[in-house]
Amino acid sequence: MRTIETNLYKFNELSEEAKETARDCWKSNGLEEHECECITEDFQYHLEELGLPKDDIRWRLSCSQGDGVAFYGDVDVEEYLTKNKIKTKFKKLFDKDGDLLISNVNIYSNSNHYNHYNTMSLTYNEELHGGYDNPSRQNAIYEFTDHLLAHIKEVSKDFETKGEEQIDYYASNEYVDEMIIANEYEFTEDGDLS
Repeated sequence: MRTIETNLYKFNELSEEAKETARDCWKSNGLEEHECECITEDFQYHLEELGLPKDDIRWRLSCSQGDGVAFYGDVDVEEYLTKNKIKTKFKKLFDKDGDLLISNVNIYSNSNHYNHYNTMSLTYNEELHGGYDNPSRQNAIYEFTDHLLAHIKEVSKDFETKGEEQIDYYASNEYVDEMIIANEYEFTEDGDLS
């Protein structure tokens, strides 16, 4: 039997070269579950503010084909119009009694493999809301759903940019150093995790 003694160092005690090795080791593991949850929670917060569905968010941002951000579910039209302060813009969506011609729109996936701005489509039942029997009502519904589809695609693209910025932050030396120090990791002299 032989005994090997190894000196262990806190991150701040390492040389600059050893610190870089420690950072590289941390970064090679990719995003932690907590960091992914933070990104998703940020998306959920903004979707709720916009009156858009927040319970089914799918994202992958690794610079590969098909990467992006998409969200699916039901849009309460009244809530959406109110939260986005556009009720007057779409006043033709209301009948003479003040009822909406279309109360709910579903955002669904049109892809089996990818999730990004171009995989979100809309569906609704216009027959229940009088769309077929009146061309002006039908046009009002089409105008609104065209607006909604353009808006959700814009939000998706914006989330992609924001998500990439968050990932860059989580890969920054500042953040990595903070996490290593907070978790009180110890390293060998060369910066390898003990």
